[in-house]
Amino acid sequence: MLRFLVIAVLPGIHCAIGYGLANSMLIEGDDGNIIIDTLESREAATELQKDFQVISSKPVVAIIYTHNHADHVFGAEVLAGNNLSNVKVYSHSKTQKILDATLGIVQQITYQRAARQFGMYLTSENDGINNGIGLNLKYNKDSTSALLYPTNTFDTDRWNLTIAGRDFVLYHAPGETDDQIVIYMPKENVLFAADNIYKAFPNIYAIRGTTTRDAIQWVSSLDLMRNLRSEYLIPSHTKPISGAEYIYETITIYRDAMQFVHDQTVRFMNKGFSPDEIIGNKLIQLPKRLKEHPYLQEFYGTVDWSIRGIFDQYLGWYSGKSSDLNPDAPNVRAQNLIRLGGGSKKVFESAQVAYSEQKYQWCLELTEALCIYPEDLNKSEIIQLQVSTLQKLASLQTSANGRNWYLTKSLEIQGLIEIKPSPAQVTKTILNSSLKKLFMLLSVNLNYHKANDINQLVLFHFQDTNEKFSIHIRNGIADVKYQWPENIQSNPIDMIIEVIKEEIWKQVIAQLAPDSSTQILSVTSELYLSTSSIGERSNSETSEINAIKLNVIAEKVSSKKGSIPPRNNYKCGYMKLTKEFVSSLGWAKALFDPSFDKCYCKDCYPTEYPNVTKAGNAEYVIPRGWVRLGLHVDVVTQEQHDIWNKWIVTFHGTTIIAAHSILAHRHFCLPGDKLIDGSVLGIRPGHIPDKKHIYTSPTIAYSSLPVYSPRKEFRSSRTNRVYEVQVVLQCRQKPTSFTAQSETVRAGSKRICPFIPNEKVEYYTDIRSAIVAYGLLVRFYEISDDCDF
Repeated sequence: MLRFLVIAVLPGIHCAIGYGLANSMLIEGDDGNIIIDTLESREAATELQKDFQVISSKPVVAIIYTHNHADHVFGAEVLAGNNLSNVKVYSHSKTQKILDATLGIVQQITYQRAARQFGMYLTSENDGINNGIGLNLKYNKDSTSALLYPTNTFDTDRWNLTIAGRDFVLYHAPGETDDQIVIYMPKENVLFAADNIYKAFPNIYAIRGTTTRDAIQWVSSLDLMRNLRSEYLIPSHTKPISGAEYIYETITIYRDAMQFVHDQTVRFMNKGFSPDEIIGNKLIQLPKRLKEHPYLQEFYGTVDWSIRGIFDQYLGWYSGKSSDLNPDAPNVRAQNLIRLGGGSKKVFESAQVAYSEQKYQWCLELTEALCIYPEDLNKSEIIQLQVSTLQKLASLQTSANGRNWYLTKSLEIQGLIEIKPSPAQVTKTILNSSLKKLFMLLSVNLNYHKANDINQLVLFHFQDTNEKFSIHIRNGIADVKYQWPENIQSNPIDMIIEVIKEEIWKQVIAQLAPDSSTQILSVTSELYLSTSSIGERSNSETSEINAIKLNVIAEKVSSKKGSIPPRNNYKCGYMKLTKEFVSSLGWAKALFDPSFDKCYCKDCYPTEYPNVTKAGNAEYVIPRGWVRLGLHVDVVTQEQHDIWNKWIVTFHGTTIIAAHSILAHRHFCLPGDKLIDGSVLGIRPGHIPDKKHIYTSPTIAYSSLPVYSPRKEFRSSRTNRVYEVQVVLQCRQKPTSFTAQSETVRAGSKRICPFIPNEKVEYYTDIRSAIVAYGLLVRFYEISDDCDF
C-alpha cells in the first residue's frame, strides 16, 4: 500500500505524496529551496522534512501557501528547518484573515465536524481507509500546529516573483477557497494547481461545515488554468499529470462538470423544486462522458451535496416548503412519529424490518427518533441497531467523507470516542493567540442564562503591549471593545484590571482550561463574570479567581460585590485518587467530561461555603466529602430540555456495575433490566415487590446509604493505602417526572439529613428519559479510619 512517495516531476521539482492529506512540493533554487504547501501538523511535516533534506540540503528560503486549509499550512515551521528566522512566507492577502477567522469563534464545532469528515479518530481496526484525495489527515487530538503566518502577500490578479533564481507567477484563482492561488513556472511550463483540481469530484460544499464554494468563480479560475497550456500539472492532492493536451482536456472536463451541476441546479430551483425533490427524484445526473471520467468519481465531493450547497448559496436555508418554515422541535417530531407508529416498541420493530429490507436511511431516521423519545425501550438496543445501520450506510458510500462521517458517528454514539482537542492543544492555542482573538471569543462563549441579570463593565489594560479592552456584560450579551470608553469618569465602571504581562494573563486562562472539553475559551466568560463580583472595592486585598490569585497578574482590582468560591483545584490529592480509582475500573474515557469535575473535600469546599443550594428552583444538598468526575451529556438532550436551567439536581445511589450499565447504555436501569455484566437488577428490600421504579434523592446523605450504594474495596498504588469506596450518580431530573415520598429505610425518628426532612427525602419515577447523569460522585473511607475526608 502506498505510503510515502516523492516524485521528481522535473529536475529540481519534487512532489511529496502520502506524508499527509495534501501534497508538498520542493523546488530547488540556486542558493536555497522553495516549499509549496506544508502539510497539516508538526508531526506530519517532521518525516517529510528529513526526506526533503536528503534530496537537497540547501536552506529553505521561501514557503508558498496555495491557500489557508490546515493540511497546507500547519507544518511550515518544521519544513523551514534551520532557516526559520529568515524564511519568507508567501500567500494571497486573504489567507491570514481567513486563518484568523477559522481559528476563531467557530473553531470548536469545525474541529469536531472536520474530525468526522476526515475520520481523524478512525484506525485500521475500526475500518478507517483513506480520505478520498489523500491517504489520511494526520491530525488528531494530540497533534500540534507549526503554522507560520504569511510575511509577503499580494491582492492583485497576479504576482511575478523570482526566488532563489527561479521564476514564478502567482495567480489569484479563487475556487475551493477564496484565497486560492495557483503557481506557474513559465520557463519549465509547470502549473501547481492547488486544490482547484484533483482526481475526485470537486467538493463544492464540505460536510465539515463551510460556506458553499462559488462554482462559477471556480470555473472561471479553471479556465485561467487550462489556458496556460502547461506541460506539467502538479495538484496539491493526488498525483501530478503531464502532456499539454491531456491537461487541457482534463481541466475542461472538470470545469464542465461543475458548470453542469450549477446550471441544472439553478434551472430546477427556478421551477420551484427543493433540494430534497431535486435529489430524491434524481433530476440531475451527470452525462455519461462526465460521469465515467476518472477525475469526476465521487470519492470526495458529490453531486448531491453540491446541489444542496448551490441551492443554499442562492436561496439560503429555507426550502420553500410551507412545513419547513416553522418546523417542530426534533423531540416533538420524534414524539409525533412514535405515536403515529403505535408506540416505541412498534416503531422499533419497524426499524428492525427496515434494516432487514436494507432500507438503511429509514432505519436511521426511526432509531434517531427513538433515541430522542425512547419511552420504556432499552436504549442500548436502539443504539446498537443505529450503530449497525450507520456501518451499513458507510459501506455504501463512494465518498470517503461520507464513509468517515458515518463510521465516526457510530463510534461516538457507542461512547468509544469523544471528539475534542487535547489539553495541550487548547493551551498552545491560547498561548499563541492574539489578545484581540481571545477577547473576540468571549462574546460567543457567554452563558446568557448565567449572565441574564448582570450589568457590569470591566476594563482591562495590558501594560507590556499597552492594549486596552472593555467588556460590558448586559442583556445576556458581552459587548467587547478593543479600547476603553472615551470618558471613563462618566461611565459606571465595576472593575479595572491592570495586567503586567500579556503572557501571564494567557497562562492564567490556559490553567483554567486544561481538562475542559470546551474548545479554547468557553471558560473565559466564567472568568470575567467572576471578576465582576470580587471583593469590596479593595485594591490591596488578594482575591482568588478560580483558584488563581489575581495579585499574580494584576496591580489593581476593584468591584462591588462579595467574594465567590474558587473553582475546583485539579491538584487536590482526592481528585487524583478518584481518577486513579475510576481508571482502575477500565471504563471508556468517552463517558467522561472533565469540565464538570469538582472536588467537595474540606480543602476544596471549606466549611464556610453553603450546604444547600438551588437548581431548577428546587433545593439540593451539596455533596460534601465527595469528588465528582464529570460525565458526558448528549448535546441534543441538554438543548432540547434545557436541563441546566429547568431540571433539578438529584442523587442516585447505585452499585459500580449498575452505574457502569447506566452510563454505557445511556439510560437509567429499572428492576429486571440486564446489567453490563449479565446480571439482573433487582428490587431493593423495603421497596414494594413488583413495583419497578428509579429512586433518587435531593440529598446524598440518603442516596449514599449502604442499601443504595454499597462499598467496594480499593488499594491505591499512589498512596499505598486500602480504601472502601462508594459511588453515587449526580443527576439532572425533570421536575414533573417523579413523586416525592418518605424514606423507606426504616429510619424512624432518626433524621437522615439535617437539611431535608425524612418525609421528602426519596423520589421515585419510572420515566427513564427524565433523568440524566452528569457526575460520578466518589467517596473514600480508609479501612483503618472512619472517613478520609
